[in-house]
Amino acid sequence: MTVVPPTKTEAPLPDAAAAPSSKITHDKKINLIIDIENSIKAQENRGYERWAHGFNLQQAAETLLFLQTNNLADMEALTRAANQAQAEYDALQSRISAADTRIKEVNTLQRYIGAYNKNKGVYSQYLRTKRNPQFRAANEKAIATAEEAKAYFDSLGLEKIPAISELRAEYSALSQEKNQCYQARTDMRRHVLDLQSAKKNVETLMGITSDRENERTKKRGDGSER
Repeated sequence: MTVVPPTKTEAPLPDAAAAPSSKITHDKKINLIIDIENSIKAQENRGYERWAHGFNLQQAAETLLFLQTNNLADMEALTRAANQAQAEYDALQSRISAADTRIKEVNTLQRYIGAYNKNKGVYSQYLRTKRNPQFRAANEKAIATAEEAKAYFDSLGLEKIPAISELRAEYSALSQEKNQCYQARTDMRRHVLDLQSAKKNVETLMGITSDRENERTKKRGDGSER
């Protein structure tokens, strides 16, 4: 959501002396849509006066349209939607990370299986010679490669070495899932940013202090933040 700076042609704000003495109060169940509409219509509103220092009516209208389109009529619903969107975004990121990790494991496993299959004939002969040192010396590289692969299989606790065709199928499925998650994450990121922007604009407009700002203020008061 793009923030549009105030233009020089806007009407000047009334001075503090002309502002009404009644103070608008807001809680989590306030109807944000009605309040923003009122702020747009009544520029002498104290909430508008605070908010207009950084934004203009076009930004208020954009925020209002976003709230109406997404049926977010109170601060609690807006906060809940922002938190839910962030949680879904984080879940998609976790799925992508898990797929990446497994893809690397599949690649490594395929490499070791390929190496083992290539050298298992020599390794089997070596075992049939009861690990004859002379046979090993003549086939050191092949035997060492097979032993390294076997040690890797043992470290995974594999009772049976999977077929390369199975691993290729798993790799394809993981790649497809990762690509789908990438697309969903891109879409969700836009939604998260829109919700966060709307929430920040509403907090500024309504003079609501966010929990994070409350925490910073508390720390400053306690002298724990410098």
